[in-house]
Amino acid sequence: MKLWFGPLVSVVGLLSYFMFFVRFPFFRDTAILNLVLVCLGLGLAFYGVLRAWRTKRTWLVKTGVSLGLGFSLLCAGLLFSYVFSMSYSMPTLSAETLAIESLPAITLQDQHGKDVALRERNGKGLILTFYRGHW
Repeated sequence: MKLWFGPLVSVVGLLSYFMFFVRFPFFRDTAILNLVLVCLGLGLAFYGVLRAWRTKRTWLVKTGVSLGLGFSLLCAGLLFSYVFSMSYSMPTLSAETLAIESLPAITLQDQHGKDVALRERNGKGLILTFYRGHW
């Protein structure tokens, strides 16, 4: 197995999440395939470092493989921080949002396709849900 294969798998695991898997809700929300790919690439990169340093390789190869391991660690850190931290952080409410006293004159459809004017629901229970869906 080539020594550069581990960092390559890590890069594919990181980039494929943003380029392909965000289109599918299950894979976007869990990122399980990408996490497995990045961890596999990290393990292969670590194995490559062990193999390079145990055998007689040039310093250039040993340095390159060690940099590849560092790059795999960077890819894993970026993906883990995005999936488990940054994607869950919500923006804070602005002063304009907190100062709204009445609902705007907007008519939306409910889950049954019936038109509902927001001003008619003022003072009553109302839940607006905005999906970050792919459709």
